[in-house]
Amino acid sequence: MDIKDKLNLAWKFLFLAVFTYGVMSMTCCKSSCASSCASQAQGCSKSAPVKVACGVNCQKACCAK
Repeated sequence: MDIKDKLNLAWKFLFLAVFTYGVMSMTCCKSSCASSCASQAQGCSKSAPVKVACGVNCQKACCAK
């Protein structure tokens, strides 16, 4: 395997990682926006809590009315 093939493989894995992160973020946003914003006290996973939940002055897209 020469250097060109190694770089090509590295780019493919990088793209896959970024794409997977984007899909997971979009899925999380949709699931959190489906619930009421006022009761949103946790992030996408239980290990990543949200510091500021939706409130009266929420600037998140899911809180827009």
